[in-house]
Amino acid sequence: RDTLRTKALEKLGAACVKCGFSDNRALEIDYILCRKNGGKQHIHGAKLYRRILIGESFPVQVLCANCHTIKTRTETKRPDTQRHPAQSTDKLQGE
Repeated sequence: RDTLRTKALEKLGAACVKCGFSDNRALEIDYILCRKNGGKQHIHGAKLYRRILIGESFPVQVLCANCHTIKTRTETKRPDTQRHPAQSTDKLQGE
């Protein structure tokens, strides 16, 4: 069964624009310009999918989860080693 999300991904190319990965379980629709860097208010979910399907133009691209994470961390200048404040390094190391 095709979902709105799957149909929207197909309309956008159904593959990561960075690495070519194409398993839609790990594909995400990314706004090319994030709000922090001057992008406008974003819509998400079914509302975004429907608007893509009727042909509205949005500054979006398809990224796999890994490429999306790398892009987000680069934009926010967040290093890979940063952890959520609630996480303890002891728990992560199994101590």
